[in-house]
Amino acid sequence: MFTLVDGRAFRIATPAYFFQRESGLYQAEATGFVSAALVLLRLIAEIGSSLIIWRLVFLLLGKTGITLVELCRVVDMRLPIFSGFGSPQHLYCSLFAVIIVVLVWPSSIAAPLANSSLQWIPSSQLVHLRTRNYELPDIRTQDAWDSFLYPEDIVAIALRAATMGARDSDYAFSATQATQRRYMYLDPHLPSESLALTQMPYFEVSNIEWMNVQFDSETPGDWKPSSLANASMQELPANSKKMGNLGFWMTEKWNFTSATELYKKPTTFYENKRNVSILVGRIGLNNEDDADLGTNTTQCSSKPGRFGHLPTGVSHFNSSWFVDGEWTATDCFLVAEVTMRIGMTEEQNYNITLVGASENLHVASPLNGANQSQPDLMPDLAILPTLDMMTDVLQHLVSLGVGSQHQDNVQNYLAGMLAVAYHATRSALVEQATDSNTTITAIPSEPIVRALVNRRRLYVWLALNATLTLAALLLWVVQSTTTKTSKTVRDPTLVALTTNMDAVCHKNGYGLCNAVALSGGDKKLGRMVWDYEHGGSCRKLRFASGGDLDENTQTSIPLLSLRQYNKLPDH
Repeated sequence: MFTLVDGRAFRIATPAYFFQRESGLYQAEATGFVSAALVLLRLIAEIGSSLIIWRLVFLLLGKTGITLVELCRVVDMRLPIFSGFGSPQHLYCSLFAVIIVVLVWPSSIAAPLANSSLQWIPSSQLVHLRTRNYELPDIRTQDAWDSFLYPEDIVAIALRAATMGARDSDYAFSATQATQRRYMYLDPHLPSESLALTQMPYFEVSNIEWMNVQFDSETPGDWKPSSLANASMQELPANSKKMGNLGFWMTEKWNFTSATELYKKPTTFYENKRNVSILVGRIGLNNEDDADLGTNTTQCSSKPGRFGHLPTGVSHFNSSWFVDGEWTATDCFLVAEVTMRIGMTEEQNYNITLVGASENLHVASPLNGANQSQPDLMPDLAILPTLDMMTDVLQHLVSLGVGSQHQDNVQNYLAGMLAVAYHATRSALVEQATDSNTTITAIPSEPIVRALVNRRRLYVWLALNATLTLAALLLWVVQSTTTKTSKTVRDPTLVALTTNMDAVCHKNGYGLCNAVALSGGDKKLGRMVWDYEHGGSCRKLRFASGGDLDENTQTSIPLLSLRQYNKLPDH
């Protein structure tokens, strides 16, 4: 039974009505079958142990006798027998009885091991009979960017992308750095671990090269990497002072007209370089905003700190802050040339996870978290608009604390933040600037439990039950070898006659105690004498009268002495 359920999936809870149920067993049914199998084995073990105990009793009766107290102890409590150690034969019989009873015991206490060896692991399975189709927004033309004319639409896209990217962003900072991910709204929502057949945006940071950037006093300040203002699509972008702030920087301010001209050019997948700056340190008059104490002449430190070991041989770019002509702080930036490979993958199956039940927000990711190495990429019209919006989205993500726990490695932090920003921005962009729809096929999942058998505990349980078989074999061997030297008592009358009655006999030897109250001294049975009035070879016993006790005390026989009947003289 355990082999049949091991590794199999079962539906959760109890079964529905019989005629409304779907295929497959429920957890309650599987538990019932396992319990029934355990009960059956338990009954078989009880029958076997009872037979072994009774056979042991008969064997001991035939060898040395057994008291009623010992008989009750063996049958009711299965405790060792103490037959007495007056002779070597008694000693051997007692030790043998102890061994047999000890071997019978484990089968009675092994049940918890069997029950605990079966574990139920929550899981899920796909329900192919419930396959659904969903319509997702998509961009199929090069004229879908009118939303960029309106600042409120740009802000809406950036905020939506930031809220998407803030959900479970750790995937981008793992060793494999997942390259495929998309957020989507599906109504009705799909349970987690569902499957969807769709295309997926692809983003990969293939190389990071740190740069030495120097500016003189004649350089215009608008395109310095400290402000990131040129790369922002907003007229008055928010410039976060939070440590780890990063984004693209350009020599000219972004504008709608020149950008849309680029968007309309024929596109393939993207494999190019962009300059990215990242705030890695600050020097100030106080410790506000994670600043190190210093003056306007203090140099940025290259020692390991929040971002771990910084690149060697690379100088910082310094940007100073002044208030009313007074120096207040100096920001320390690193600038990197990042090579990116971006496009769209072919249609394939992806795992669907529900991340926002109230808004039906889902995230599609590669199956088992694996990435296809260097897949063939298809063109994506949303690549350039997504890159243009990423600087604003990165500002919001840093403000929300995304990736802050991964800042101990500046290179990994940079690559991970770019991946989070691209996937979230691209997903939010098509929701706002869509011009068509695409159909995806999804297979929903359902929660199940999977049976897992702890084989080590199961083997221990089987070993404990095997002791019952071992006890039976030992008893059979001993009985087979002693049959020729001793006679096993099988007749119930002879069993009674050979029973030692010391435990229920009065101390003075006159009669037996009441069987109901063995510890009491009342209701003793009278003495018994031989009946000589009837001839023949068959003796009879009767209760002795008063005269018999006075006249023939020599012939009155306590019941205890009847076990010596074969030694009395023949009359």
